[in-house]
Amino acid sequence: MKYQEVSKQLSQMSGDYQFKDPPEFLVTAQDYLAKIIRNIVDFLRQFRIDFGDIADTKSVGDIMQVLIVSVMVVVILLVLFTLYKRMNDLQRQAQLARIGLASGLEVLDSKAWRIRAQEHADISDWREACRAVYMSSLYLMDENGVLKFGPTRTNYEYYYALSSFKKLRQPFRDLVNIVEGIWFGNDTATKDEFDKCLLHLNKMETEIAQKAKEKVSDV
Repeated sequence: MKYQEVSKQLSQMSGDYQFKDPPEFLVTAQDYLAKIIRNIVDFLRQFRIDFGDIADTKSVGDIMQVLIVSVMVVVILLVLFTLYKRMNDLQRQAQLARIGLASGLEVLDSKAWRIRAQEHADISDWREACRAVYMSSLYLMDENGVLKFGPTRTNYEYYYALSSFKKLRQPFRDLVNIVEGIWFGNDTATKDEFDKCLLHLNKMETEIAQKAKEKVSDV
């Protein structure tokens, strides 16, 4: 029986085949993992504990695959947790404004909310006092044509909508951080927090008044 000469065909096929080297970090990680496993196995063998030859290339490769899959699962869980936390934050921010509307039957403007804040401060209800200052800031921007007030609008939306009012962004954000920390975090409301809220509201009022003067002078 004659065998066909196929050496040329095999040579041509092998020349066309291109082997792609695995990423260097995977090779390095596999080498380190193999060394660690060998050291562990050698240590355990001193106590006559034998796990077989688990430090061979195949075993290390299997372990690497398990580690990669485990890392991917952890990353996916972290992403899902971050999205869940983000959604909760957005819901809490919208809730903060809705709580303000539900606290009384009358519709209050920015000045009335500021008076309400002082009334709560007079009886040391600092939590409600800080929220009233926050509500005053929202109506302040609405009344002066800066941003339209909306009970479902989140503080992130307010902040990013203030892109054309850059000097209002920081005091508003500082005010929001205090109020959110009190209402939805672990921060305790005190007179110090109330005073800081008023300070940030005053900065916003000053900036809005300055903008109004500039508009009048331009007319």
